[in-house]
Amino acid sequence: MNIVNRLIIIILAFSLTNAQASSYDDAFDVLMKYEGIIYHDNPKDPGGPTKFGWTLKSYRQTVSRNATKETIRSMTKDEARILYKKYWWVKYSASKIKSKKLAIQLFIAQINMGPYRPNRVLQEMVNDICDNNIRMDGILGSNSLKYINRCARLANGYPYYLHLTYKNDPEVSAVWKWAKKGLRHRIFHFVDL
Repeated sequence: MNIVNRLIIIILAFSLTNAQASSYDDAFDVLMKYEGIIYHDNPKDPGGPTKFGWTLKSYRQTVSRNATKETIRSMTKDEARILYKKYWWVKYSASKIKSKKLAIQLFIAQINMGPYRPNRVLQEMVNDICDNNIRMDGILGSNSLKYINRCARLANGYPYYLHLTYKNDPEVSAVWKWAKKGLRHRIFHFVDL
C-alpha cells in the first residue's frame, strides 16, 4: 500500500472517529440541557437522589451497587460524561445509529425510561413505518440496527411514539403524572427547534 492510500485511510478513520465523538458530545449537551447540574432528592422520583440525570437507583444498577447519596451528590460533570458514554451511549447502541438526530433521541429516552422500552418503541416503528418484521425484544442487535439505519423516516416520528408510550404504559404513567412537562420537553426537543 502506498503512502497516499495510507494517508487516505488514516484521514477517513480519524474523521469517522471524530464524527462519533461529536454525536456523543452533542447528545450529552442535550441531556445536560434537561437534566441540569444541581443535586436534588425529590421523594416522588422513583430513582431517588439525582444529579446530571444519574439517579441513585440507576447508578447502583449500572455502575456500582455500593453507591450512596453522597456518590451522586459529589459527582462531577466530567464523571457523568464518561459514565454516560460507557454505560448508555455505547452499551445500549445509540452509538450505532447513523442518524445523529435519532441517536440523540434514543439516548435521551433510554436514560429517562431505561434502555429496553425506548428500544422496543424504535423496533415497533421500524416494523410499522418501514414494513419490516424484526423482533421487538428491546435489544438493538445487528439485525435491528441494520433495519433502523435503513429507515430514514424514523427520527421524525420517534418522539410521537415515545409520547404515546409515556402516556399509555402503566409502568411509566406514574412518572408521567408528576414529571410530564420535563419529559415532554425531552421527548420533543428536536421537534421544537
